[in-house]
Amino acid sequence: MKLIDDSVFRALAETNTLALVLFDSKGNILEADRNFLKMLKYDADQIEDINWDALTPSDYRQIDQVKLRSLRESGNSGIWRKELIARDGTYVPVVLNTASLSHEGDRFVGVVLDASELERADHDLQKLAGRLLHLYDEERRRIARELHDTTAQNLAALSMNLAMLSAALSDPDRSCAILAECHSLTEECLKEIRSLAYMLHPPLLDELGLESALRAFIGLYERRAEIPVELVLQGPVGRMNPQVELGVFRVAQESLFNVQRHSGSKKVEVRLERANGTLSVTIRDWGKGVDESSMDPNSLGIAGMRERVRLLGGQLHIGPAGPGTVVRAVFPMES
Repeated sequence: MKLIDDSVFRALAETNTLALVLFDSKGNILEADRNFLKMLKYDADQIEDINWDALTPSDYRQIDQVKLRSLRESGNSGIWRKELIARDGTYVPVVLNTASLSHEGDRFVGVVLDASELERADHDLQKLAGRLLHLYDEERRRIARELHDTTAQNLAALSMNLAMLSAALSDPDRSCAILAECHSLTEECLKEIRSLAYMLHPPLLDELGLESALRAFIGLYERRAEIPVELVLQGPVGRMNPQVELGVFRVAQESLFNVQRHSGSKKVEVRLERANGTLSVTIRDWGKGVDESSMDPNSLGIAGMRERVRLLGGQLHIGPAGPGTVVRAVFPMES
């Protein structure tokens, strides 16, 4: 097998995204290549003897200590992601790995990758995901409005016509029975379409807020799934950012659907709490139980729920409840 020659490494260095830095066991920088200097806006004489901690924001020092301890013990730190402080005070996102250069463990090399483009791509991806969720909700709202304003109205008119036709017929028992059945079926269609419209986008969420929308949805859910749900409010909820209200509603909705599909639980509790600048929703069942690690990573429902919570700056936890499963989402109120 032919080995890669030095020209490939030189070409890689010319990309200005990969840098090398040498430091001692105390974290003092001994040498750095021009890419590292350019990345952090230092001159060669300015970087000498600067300690690694001086280039590290305080939020990353704990993980740095863990990685450097592993470096001293095993000769390799493993890859981690962090930020470095440039000479002008700006933060540079990087991905790096470090390894020992000597048997004594007193000289180390760090390979540093400028991750600015990765950060920008990740930010653009988050914006795209948020846009897709927004379009998803807008499409649900549009379909709900059409079902309510057109199909449901037409079925209501049909039901009225059938009722009048039934009253106008003279005798045929058979015809009356058929018309009565048509009338009953039409009423069922009306109920189903109104329920479907509410599932797609509850109008009460826009008109009266989260609490009213959840109560109405839980009522529909109990009738359709035949699973009792207790809604617990810890303190007044009130109105808030519409996106947060929608996020909480969707988490509760998806979690309740999952209880119906997978849990086998005979009851569910939905708990809302607004405190300390956050709003949390907790859905707990008493079924067979599941945790986040065993869930299907390709499940669109769970993935969409997790992404929605993340885009709103919140945190999502799914875990065992002993017995059953608990889903908890916490949203910052300023979102």
